[in-house]
Amino acid sequence: MAPAEDGGIFVSLWSLGYQDDPRGVHTHKIVRWSSEDPSMDVDLIDDRGRRWHVESLVPGQDILAMAQCQEWLAYQAVHAERLAVIDAAARQLQVDKMETWPE
Repeated sequence: MAPAEDGGIFVSLWSLGYQDDPRGVHTHKIVRWSSEDPSMDVDLIDDRGRRWHVESLVPGQDILAMAQCQEWLAYQAVHAERLAVIDAAARQLQVDKMETWPE
């Protein structure tokens, strides 16, 4: 997350598998958010009125999502060096997008 000059925040959402397709990283300027319990989930609204609901993974509740997460963590451990390079490039791309965000 990064603050915007007008009080919004920029959030980059990373899809699993972004290492094969960097288009899986999306930056959004969030102008409103709400949550009854931010540690569990949050609703986001961007500057274009699009909405996202983001949930935390809770062990034992979503078995498939937890399995995918464990699979990703194992992949990440094996490919840490490669992913560090990809992460740095993807982060810089997102920073460039934030700095030139249309008002």
